[in-house]
Order: sequence, then C-alpha cells, then structure tokens
Amino acid sequence: MISGRLLKKEKIVMLTESERQFMDLFLREGFNHDYEGNAHKLSWAKDIVYDHYVQLYPFYEETWKMIGDWPDHLPPIPDDPNLASPWSSKHELEARIFELQSLVVSENHP
Repeated sequence: MISGRLLKKEKIVMLTESERQFMDLFLREGFNHDYEGNAHKLSWAKDIVYDHYVQLYPFYEETWKMIGDWPDHLPPIPDDPNLASPWSSKHELEARIFELQSLVVSENHP
C-alpha cells in the first residue's frame, strides 16, 4: 500500500470531485453502520468492496489535505446523497486505482 505524502515536485495526485464525494458518502455510511445506504448499495451492485476503498484511501486523504480539513468528525454529506457511482464497474475502479498508484510511483522513481 502507498502511504505518506503523495506528491513530489509540486505534482499532486488527487481524486476527482465526484470520486471524493462518493468516498465521503461511503465512509460516512460506514461510520454510521448504514450498510444499506446509497454508496454501499451501488458499490456492492458492482462488486466494489471495502478493499477497493482501502486502496483509494491514501489518495482520498491527500485530496482532503489539499482542499482543507473535514468540517466535522465525519466526512461531509455530499450535496446529493443519492449521487451516482463515479465508476461504471469494478474493473474501471481497479484501472483508476492502478492509474493513481502508477502516477505516484513514476513521480517517486524518475
């Protein structure tokens, strides 16, 4: 797993706004044990599991560091709590995780 600061030479690896908002919702549902919530239902329907979010978490954390702190002890509620998943499939999400991790590796190993 990749950890620590995910930037080098001012290169920042961040999630898109829709990815971050969806993770806000997924994590908020998890903190509240709402496993029937929108983000969980959409994820499970696409075979996207907790491990995928664990792999995204360093990028999620970095994104929040760049835009500011959480306003509360929980991630904020997105403007649309019924928002669509930013990934059309598990394979699309896995490709996105690979892309993000590749950007970090290429930046750290020229």
